[in-house]
Amino acid sequence: MNDQPDQSVRELGSTRLALRGDLIFTPQTAGVQPYYIVEDPLNSRFFRLGHTEYTFVSLLDGRTSILEALSHLSSVLPHHRLTEHDTAGLCRWLVESDLAHTAQSALAVRLACSADRTAQRQALARANPLVFRLPLFGPDRAFATLAPWLSWLYSPWAVTCWLVLLTVGGYNIFADWNRFMVSSRGIFSADNWLWLGACWVMLKVVHETSHGVVCKRYGGTVRETGIMFILFAPLAYVDVTSSWRFRSRRHRINVAAAGMYVELAIAGIAAIVWSNTNSDWLNNLCFNTIVMAGLTTLVFNANPLMKFDGYYILSDALAMPNLYVSGQQYVRYWARRYLLGVPGALPAWSRGHGAFIRVYGWASLAWRTMICVTMTITAVTLFQGAGVVLACLAAIMWLGLPVWTFAKYFVWGKTGEQPRRLRFLLVNGSLVAICVAVFGFVPWPGAREAPAVVEFSPHTVVRAASAGFVREIRVQSGEEVEKGQLLALLENRELVRDVADLEIQIDQSEIRGRHHEQKGERAAQQAETKNRESLQKQLAERRAQVEKLTVRAPRGGTIVRRNLTLLLGTYLKEGDDIMSLGNQSQKELRLSISQDDLDVFTQRVGQPVRIDIPRQPPWQARLEKVIPRATLEPTYPALTTINGGSLPVKPTGKKPDESTADAFEFLTPRFTAVVALSPSTSCQLHAGQTGSGSYRPCNASIFQHLYSSVSRWIREQLTAG
Repeated sequence: MNDQPDQSVRELGSTRLALRGDLIFTPQTAGVQPYYIVEDPLNSRFFRLGHTEYTFVSLLDGRTSILEALSHLSSVLPHHRLTEHDTAGLCRWLVESDLAHTAQSALAVRLACSADRTAQRQALARANPLVFRLPLFGPDRAFATLAPWLSWLYSPWAVTCWLVLLTVGGYNIFADWNRFMVSSRGIFSADNWLWLGACWVMLKVVHETSHGVVCKRYGGTVRETGIMFILFAPLAYVDVTSSWRFRSRRHRINVAAAGMYVELAIAGIAAIVWSNTNSDWLNNLCFNTIVMAGLTTLVFNANPLMKFDGYYILSDALAMPNLYVSGQQYVRYWARRYLLGVPGALPAWSRGHGAFIRVYGWASLAWRTMICVTMTITAVTLFQGAGVVLACLAAIMWLGLPVWTFAKYFVWGKTGEQPRRLRFLLVNGSLVAICVAVFGFVPWPGAREAPAVVEFSPHTVVRAASAGFVREIRVQSGEEVEKGQLLALLENRELVRDVADLEIQIDQSEIRGRHHEQKGERAAQQAETKNRESLQKQLAERRAQVEKLTVRAPRGGTIVRRNLTLLLGTYLKEGDDIMSLGNQSQKELRLSISQDDLDVFTQRVGQPVRIDIPRQPPWQARLEKVIPRATLEPTYPALTTINGGSLPVKPTGKKPDESTADAFEFLTPRFTAVVALSPSTSCQLHAGQTGSGSYRPCNASIFQHLYSSVSRWIREQLTAG
């Protein structure tokens, strides 16, 4: 990507640079290739230089010009590949990184201005209300004391135990995955914040302690410890950058991985305890520990796109300690060249490293942008009005200084370097206009979707006409029955005894009546006759109730009831549901609609919606009606997450009564919509099948949809539990 020689390169060649005298150079090797680690002790930064680059910069003593140093390099290393453009880019990087200075920039005023600018940048970074650091003290002595006592945790046999813990803990989680997912529903609820915060703080203290102990174990220095606040959530940190001086790559990687090593071990122990206990508070504590020590460690600490543990492990494994800086350097080079039209040069990366740095630079930029946007939306959602203020302040801190610096450069440029302003305005104006048009005005291409379940329409509920215990079930769920067919037998021994007692009382009444007739006691005979008629009426009622203990189908249809055999031995009160009957050719689709989508689906009544059922080709069906009555009760349990559906629920705190509706409720109220199904479609579907109904509205832009989706997800997590 080098440009043709120009006047600026030739002018730069006469410049005399001098390296800072406090820089520390440590020789290391990557395979058979030697390189040097450059330590900037003033700013606690580390850089990597190849052998050729190191040889060149070691010649920069303030008296030798850049071209003279390049000429001398050719006599020392005649087969080197550094060109004038390469050396120009390298020298610019040395100056921009404050590793070298010219005679002019070494003046006291210039150095003071540079120090002031550095202090301003650090102050602005600390003033960011969403992410800021609070240094506390130098913990090197404390870690020197701890290291001999805790070094056994990193021995080979301890690593073996660590692998066993992870294997057993992971197996227990996957073996009880449904229970694990149910537990996750309340992880961000307000009731769980205290437990979650306590786990977070303790784990991060252990995490950073492990970094410091391993660093001291290998002879490093822990310069600083403190607290980093992310959305006001505390996160401990320690400065173990001295590990970059270690000659052993394995030692450097061990230092970077030490925190994750301990946290994952704790997560494995918590998973084993969680799967083998039923105590609510202990289960909750273990689950929080698994999430904080396991999932967040893998998502954030092990993520190489952020400058956490995973980044340092990757950069050391690839022998690229400046990976993040190099990625940013490439993105800046690309923006300067293609947006501003300013020529530039990149370091002499190898083909493989260069390709990786390019990909990493764009990927890390996209990830940082996503994190910043997500944090801003989270702040607005959590703190509402105050969150808007925090988001504005964060935007100023993140973008204010870079925008101001760019604005000055854009207006006045630099000595010997002027941006192509018209090109920038045309290119960037077009890009901004396209982005605004796409995100602000183009409708979201996705569909408004609602989970659905197939139900009979109409379905006849077979109820217990007489109270009793279920003695026999003569049918199965899904069985076709005819009108009058025997479905179940109930048993009520008390009712049978009442019938027998009434029969005896009637016989006794008849004997007394004949006795009164023989004696001519007419009044007593008439009274006994009335008493017998009352007893016979009661007997007829009891016999009718006994007959109703035999449950028959009121009409032909298909039996609908989950776990029908579980009714055996249970007591049913009069009017309790036993099962339902439906017609295979008469079904409908019931959609569960969120409150946010109510107006959208209401406006769609009478129009077709897209229906998706697993193992069925999608089709269009008419939306018949939306029932304008909200409920928290999961009327259709098949749609809930605990039964494999997509709708999250939380416990009601009530004692369950054989159904999900009694034990759980939705996080937010939901409405029901009805989609008609044709007889042919009805015959192809089974009652209880789940799917979805959707259509593509045109009233929400891409930005509006993304913002509302993220905000809704955050609110749901906070109200779960």
